[in-house]
Amino acid sequence: MIPIATLLPKEDRRLLRGHIWAYRNEFAEIPKIADGDEVDVVAQNGRFIGRGYFQAEGGIAVRLVVRTRKDLDEPFFAQRISACRAHREQWFPGSDVYRWIFGESDRFPGLVADRYGELVSIQAQSEFWNQRAEMIAKIFLAEPGVRSVVYVDKARSDTKIFGETTSSVICEIDTLKFNVNLGSSQKTGLFLDQRENWQLLERYVSGGSVLDGHCYVGAWGLHAAKYGAKKVVGVDTSESAISQARDHAELNGFSDTCEFQVNDIQEALKEKESYDVVILDPPALAKNRRYLNKATGLYRALNRDAIQAIRPGGYLITSSCSQSMGLEDLISVVKRAAGSAQRQARLLEIRGASPDHPVHLSMPETEYLHCLVLQIM
Repeated sequence: MIPIATLLPKEDRRLLRGHIWAYRNEFAEIPKIADGDEVDVVAQNGRFIGRGYFQAEGGIAVRLVVRTRKDLDEPFFAQRISACRAHREQWFPGSDVYRWIFGESDRFPGLVADRYGELVSIQAQSEFWNQRAEMIAKIFLAEPGVRSVVYVDKARSDTKIFGETTSSVICEIDTLKFNVNLGSSQKTGLFLDQRENWQLLERYVSGGSVLDGHCYVGAWGLHAAKYGAKKVVGVDTSESAISQARDHAELNGFSDTCEFQVNDIQEALKEKESYDVVILDPPALAKNRRYLNKATGLYRALNRDAIQAIRPGGYLITSSCSQSMGLEDLISVVKRAAGSAQRQARLLEIRGASPDHPVHLSMPETEYLHCLVLQIM
């Protein structure tokens, strides 16, 4: 028997419109259940809203998994995982590198999974998934071509490996080779949300010099070299990321074109060297709305310094992955940064995340990445 949690009057409306988070203060009654237990959510009048799992900590009490009274068992999740793979193979035909599961948007709230060839990297944010780690890994290992699953419990920083005991693999994206080593990587390996935006560089970098700020393991910079940049400088504060970026340049034959350095991007910009293209892809500077004002100032200063380093007619490719900073916020930041730099900026392209990071239309929380391409005059 699945326990029942009853919502307060009118608190069912947002959930009925498609949102799948039920907040603690929206319930009239929550049964005494353990963290990760299954629970059915009903409206005040008894109407069934959905089945999900309970979270003991935080503002979200229940994340809905399904809108019917289906068993949340192995066949149920196997069907969803297989369907997600089919979507990715449609979006990226011939590729075995993609974000396989994107949390709420793929009806796996609190779970993300990336595929790198025969290796699947999973990160879970809840006890519900941790209790089912072995089952979820078993499903992935039954999928074609998968040999190893690395499962990370984020709350406990605990890692389990299922199948073949490997946490690294060399994979290929856009004919470029990357050595994904989950023992030293951030998140689930590469930042695949920018995957289609890397290809933008083909239009802008040929024969030019490129500064890749926050370069991580070098994906932007390697694409710039692939598309004909004569010089690429990658900057990141992480020594391990820079080490991997150098290895990737060597692996792809771009050691003569690409230079990677451990440095803060704003310190690098103070060197007053000029570039034809500057790429800014910083980590999330505003984790929530509380930090937005401070983050806005940081984004503005960073973009101002980048604009000052761009030769007239060159290009700025700038991104924000702060969910609390919307598209209009980012455009405003860059407009004010251009004004501070006393340069004219022309907006050419607006991009978001790759399609393997789909946006759940009823959950604006799932839209977080914005990428702008501007010409600086």
